[in-house]
Amino acid sequence: IFDDGSMKVIGKNWPGGYGDNLDFITFGETTALSAASHYYAVYAKLANGTMWCRGGSYQAYSCGGGSPTIIDWGTGIVTEDIQCGAHQCCALLSTQGVKCWGKNSDGILGYGDTNNRAASADLPYVDLGDWTNEVQKLAVGKAHTCILTTADTIKCWGCAHTIPASRPRP
Repeated sequence: IFDDGSMKVIGKNWPGGYGDNLDFITFGETTALSAASHYYAVYAKLANGTMWCRGGSYQAYSCGGGSPTIIDWGTGIVTEDIQCGAHQCCALLSTQGVKCWGKNSDGILGYGDTNNRAASADLPYVDLGDWTNEVQKLAVGKAHTCILTTADTIKCWGCAHTIPASRPRP
């Protein structure tokens, strides 16, 4: 992301791939504040509270294929943070709720199933039990997600077999 809020994306499956001649991506009347990516798509948190995404051909868990898409989470709901792992992403929203999307092998999205999900306003919030609406930070790893709550407690979900054997497992 550049000082003017535009960005460039570099990658094997990205149009233009690698090199000095990559196009600047601009966002009309708004600017990019931060960006994240997984294997299938790139996401940007925009200053107007929406999320921009451009994905590959895996519509079921990216953002509609190769065309850039704006995800508006709903009236008054702002994207606070976006974090991505290898095949999944999660957004912390101004509701302090979390929505996760992507390839849901091993239940890494936190919905209690293995359905792949795409980013959209209709995407459900992850059921965090008693901690719903208390999330202050989000961290997404290769196949797991952790939240830090306003009570300074941590809750994680996802695939524990990706954690090295020398580390404690959730």
